[in-house]
Amino acid sequence: MVALKGVIAVAVSLVALIILILTFPKSNGKAFPEQEPSLTTGFPTWHSKLKNFNFEKKYAAIGFAFTFESLGGILAIKWAYNKKQPRQVISYFYNGVTATITTSVFNHLIALYTIFTALAGLATLLFDIGKLWETFGVFHNLWEVAVLLLLQQGGKINNISRYILTLGIYIFSVHFIVVFLNWPLDATFFKFQGLIFDFALAIVFPIIYISTRKHVREEAETHIPLDNQNDPQEHQEDELKPYIIDHPKQLLLLVVASLVHVFGNLANTAFASSATADIIFHASYAISFSLYPLYVFLDTHGASVLPHKRIYLPEPPVWKIALIFIWSTFLSLSTIRFLVAAPEERA
Repeated sequence: MVALKGVIAVAVSLVALIILILTFPKSNGKAFPEQEPSLTTGFPTWHSKLKNFNFEKKYAAIGFAFTFESLGGILAIKWAYNKKQPRQVISYFYNGVTATITTSVFNHLIALYTIFTALAGLATLLFDIGKLWETFGVFHNLWEVAVLLLLQQGGKINNISRYILTLGIYIFSVHFIVVFLNWPLDATFFKFQGLIFDFALAIVFPIIYISTRKHVREEAETHIPLDNQNDPQEHQEDELKPYIIDHPKQLLLLVVASLVHVFGNLANTAFASSATADIIFHASYAISFSLYPLYVFLDTHGASVLPHKRIYLPEPPVWKIALIFIWSTFLSLSTIRFLVAAPEERA
């Protein structure tokens, strides 16, 4: 019965996606205006001239985001790669049966995700967003794919060769497709594929938080909370270790970061000719990529009052994975559809 429900859910979702594709408006050639040249390189960018545009405000917004991304990335790398962690602060992915996989690799990927987003931010400052920028910007999406693949495998890399090969195929495919496509297909394709992974994270992280919160509540009913003074020597060595947190509320940082990131991209896509939307877009990066490093800090420094700090990550059936991908694609395509259908307020 469960398998049948899964098949029906996937079938209905595919029908919805097909209908969306079939009703996609045809561009009349005027949907995408002339590209604005980059101030630094003179190359065409992936945006037109913005309304009420002020270069100083734009670069202030980009610089502000880059500052938070770079500082957050450096700190996240420091925290994630610190191997001297007390036993109490180590988190484990729990599949409902065993909890032997630590969140170490996940934290590493979040840290890399942040630092490579800072690299893309620096490229925005230097080149503006366009084909040249894509050679750096694609790495932002690469680490989103890496995180999703890791979570799909239960928080561990089952086959490192296959994992790296998949990421390699992704990044080379996206890059060369963008290189060979002309405006506006290059920008549209890059935005489309990037939004798929933005939406996927905004779906997966809330699911993880909700399932973990449910599991923790059940676990709390059968365990006596830890005494947070049970290891005074470790407190004397470093007052930040262990820091008692209200597990799993730290996961809300992942949820909020992913949702803010999606909001910023939606604003930038739906109102691409708006200078205000452009500032909102960069501000969303400053917020999201401050929250991601903060999550890494809490996960590597915080201990739960419960005996174990577990993140519930059950092995999902294939049909649920398919649903997440289909609806992420649907939401991304819907955003692009709005762009094409409403060129005067387009992304």
